[in-house]
Amino acid sequence: MLDIISKDDSIPAPSKTKLKALCATRWVERRDSILTFRELYSYIIFTLEELEKMTDSETACKSIGFSASIKRSEFLISLEIVANLFSHTKTLSLVLQSPKLELSKAFSHVKNVIDVMDDIRENSVSKLETYFKNASDMAALVGEEIRIPRLCGRQTTRCNIQTTDPIEWYRITIFLPFIDHLISELKLRFNEKLSEVMPLEGLIPTHIDKYDESNVIKAR
Repeated sequence: MLDIISKDDSIPAPSKTKLKALCATRWVERRDSILTFRELYSYIIFTLEELEKMTDSETACKSIGFSASIKRSEFLISLEIVANLFSHTKTLSLVLQSPKLELSKAFSHVKNVIDVMDDIRENSVSKLETYFKNASDMAALVGEEIRIPRLCGRQTTRCNIQTTDPIEWYRITIFLPFIDHLISELKLRFNEKLSEVMPLEGLIPTHIDKYDESNVIKAR
């Protein structure tokens, strides 16, 4: 891929030249790897196209399959959505990693992120229009365009979406389900049970006036 990057002067040179492994458990590294993939997307496609020409049939077949998968409209829309929404969870992850972070402040940061996600969901139409344009620009770099999958008269493997508008279709099938899942996961990990023990901070001398003694005793 380095050769492809050095030879192609049709687009600005990327700030990164190597892909990062996608970490399933580390939110910070996960978004970094997604951003790197998005930045190198066109070079990845061009590299796969070169590999498709190789005489080794296994390499050529895998390259064709990988290229087809990441050119799909669903993939590009999902990539753009995840890259943008994970920017908020990355910031939260960095804050929560601080060993000096207090429980009450941690909850405050989580609530702020959930509020942001709720606002994004509330304005999902305008948000997805922006994401859709970015995904369309990426697709254009490799000679593709964003379109909805071919639909049959009666869909049996997915919900019936009565629209032919690509933005609305991806908003209903990908964007809303993903952001709902993200909000649900945040609420599940930082639920009311944890907030019930928050008054225990009152045992710390610097917070002695922050909570009523009865609440501290109840939390114990």
